[in-house]
Amino acid sequence: MPATIEWTEEKDRSRVFFRATTSGDTNDSLSAAFDEVRRKLAADVLPKHKPSDWDCLRVELWPDSGRLILYPGSTNSSTRSEKAGCELVVQALLDFWERLADSEIGDDDFSLRVRNEERRYAELMLDAWDQNQSVLESAPRPIRVLFFDAEAPRPFLESVLPASLLPVR
Repeated sequence: MPATIEWTEEKDRSRVFFRATTSGDTNDSLSAAFDEVRRKLAADVLPKHKPSDWDCLRVELWPDSGRLILYPGSTNSSTRSEKAGCELVVQALLDFWERLADSEIGDDDFSLRVRNEERRYAELMLDAWDQNQSVLESAPRPIRVLFFDAEAPRPFLESVLPASLLPVR
């Protein structure tokens, strides 16, 4: 059953971000929300970019605010230059963070649990996209997806999606 996410559009100078919130906390409801993110990327984000302007889809996880931020990026530049992107606030991720922050565990255990949860969300997103790839037509190239922790300079997970998942027009 598809999630019903309501997107808002926020324009800031030369770019637009599509924002939504999901209160789903089961793997099925999160998978449905992630599939809606994929659809939004394909329909409204990627078409605003020339294929030559980006070579990866960057996914940033910000557990302290429950946000997943997705936008086309370049591995050749550290400067953000996207024209559009998506931001999904996941209440379950924020709840996880708040429970963990209120606990009395040590810093190392805290960091390990956050990294494990971020990886779980990244893998769940990739699985959701993989299961629904037939929805979109084929594209000229595969899409490299890089998952970043909000504070890390390097991705903690990297994957390549089939071109049919996120068409590049």
